[in-house]
Amino acid sequence: MTDDEAQPAKPTYNEPITLTLRKPVKFGDRTVTQLTIRPVKAKYMRVLGGPNSALEQTLQMASKLTGEPSQVIDEIEGDDLRELMGHVNGFLFAIQGAGEKS
Repeated sequence: MTDDEAQPAKPTYNEPITLTLRKPVKFGDRTVTQLTIRPVKAKYMRVLGGPNSALEQTLQMASKLTGEPSQVIDEIEGDDLRELMGHVNGFLFAIQGAGEKS
């Protein structure tokens, strides 16, 4: 690929994404042909684990590190959430690695 050719756009997580189904789904009296995926908020991710899950602990750590209540963290979405989680996880992994001796 040359520099003149268009590069595919990086995905963004700040806007809804419309997914057109290759095989529509019949549900009651309607046929679903498309799905609209909303930007992910932190509160939606809490369902991935229980109250003591690594995800829950990471979200709580984000609250502690930013000084914001969990209600604020829960409303962070899209690329902001991805970046926040990356920073918190990077910090946690760095701390864990610092305790290991080679």
